[in-house]
Amino acid sequence: MEKLTIFDLLNGKKSVKLGVLKIKDSNDKIIITLVPDTSSVGTYGVKLSNGTNTQGIRMMYKASMEIDDLIIHFENYMNTDEPGKTYTVELEQKQSKLPKEEKELDPLKEELKRLKKIKYKTYPLEQKIKQLEQLIFLNPAKWQIGQGVGWKVTTNQINRGYQIAKIDYQNKEAIIKPVADTGLTIDGSDKMPMEWHRVSMVDLIRDKKYDLAS
Repeated sequence: MEKLTIFDLLNGKKSVKLGVLKIKDSNDKIIITLVPDTSSVGTYGVKLSNGTNTQGIRMMYKASMEIDDLIIHFENYMNTDEPGKTYTVELEQKQSKLPKEEKELDPLKEELKRLKKIKYKTYPLEQKIKQLEQLIFLNPAKWQIGQGVGWKVTTNQINRGYQIAKIDYQNKEAIIKPVADTGLTIDGSDKMPMEWHRVSMVDLIRDKKYDLAS
């Protein structure tokens, strides 16, 4: 795994807490902060603070320097500068660079992208693309359990007399149940609702007449 550098640790910030400087056989803990080194542009020094006193040290560390190497160098620097004491650095963050979090793909958007790449599209395919576009931009929160709805079985047919019984917000689907014998659908055919159905929210039409409170 790629090692963390000063540049990575800063992540666009001017300065950043590196960790804590500890002294053997002492309860003292000194905060170490990486700061720009004013003696050389593009390099970094450290600022030490115990909460009362602050000390700046010009180290001229380059942004590309790995944190592992910085720790070794700074511990040696402190232990050489003050013999008789043993200094160790405890990092604030992990030394290893974490892998970039992969962006979760939206299966609906990926399917839409795939279908749109098809050069010659049939009418059913065009309708599928249209439905996917509607589904992607649909806000599932607009539908609630107990609402009366109609169900678009086809482009020209809407079955009436349903009510939302359950909702699958993740997949933008609803389970609807028949609550009335409407007799005729909008196209004039005699297909009265008889069963519960799982349908896409794109195919729902609001119908307050069949609300739970009605």
